[in-house]
Amino acid sequence: MSKFYAVVLTLGLLSALPVLATDTIYNHDIVNNGNFENELDSWTCDNCNEDDNIVYDEDYSTHYLRLGSANETEEAKQTVTLAADVGNVELSYDCDFHSTDTTAMDNYYFSLQDHTTHTTYLSDIVYPTDDVENCLQSYDLTQYAGKTLDLVFGVNNDETNTTTVSIDNVVVTEKSYSQLTGRVLDAEYNKIKKAKVTIKKDDGTLLWTGKTDKKGLFTATHLAADDYKLHVIVKKGELKKTFHTYVEWGTSYNKIYRFK
Repeated sequence: MSKFYAVVLTLGLLSALPVLATDTIYNHDIVNNGNFENELDSWTCDNCNEDDNIVYDEDYSTHYLRLGSANETEEAKQTVTLAADVGNVELSYDCDFHSTDTTAMDNYYFSLQDHTTHTTYLSDIVYPTDDVENCLQSYDLTQYAGKTLDLVFGVNNDETNTTTVSIDNVVVTEKSYSQLTGRVLDAEYNKIKKAKVTIKKDDGTLLWTGKTDKKGLFTATHLAADDYKLHVIVKKGELKKTFHTYVEWGTSYNKIYRFK
């Protein structure tokens, strides 16, 4: 098994703490060209094209997607696949909604669909009468782990007046479960082997249990980070102490737990 080393300094103790390469840790965006700087690369666009629908904003030196033409439906779509073992997934995007329509027949819509079955999992529709202009939308997609999904943005316009929407910064952030590598020491900085380690959430939910090895090390994997603070309970003989460690999704942590 390969090892990586993180240098940890604590109370004058400098030690090389090996991080065992077990779980894959990641925190990344899986949308391609979500800021439209490469125009419509990686997007499928119905009734729209790079010349008419990609706009360059000189004030901010950036591009964005603008949908909406009279008596047409314009729709942009990208397909993404979520990892089956993902811990947390969030979709977010910016949008500006503008309309001169007063009949409430036009609309902007967003939907999240299964790429294979076309089942709609999420759907939002905005009409001119909804009095919406600027929006920053975000959705928790964690429950769709392992699925291939279509992100669909569209505008429907009738013959009179026009509704447009500007879309930018489309991001789907995948974060793995977290991992914690710890070394258990006594008050004299001696490594404690075969110490029992139990990790729980604030509400008492058990996340991991195991023992330290001959070097006083343990590696806890697949840690959920819903409430960010974990209770790390270490016990060896008469020694017992609860430590608190704050974690976030998609991060590998290296800690020293020392009895004082």
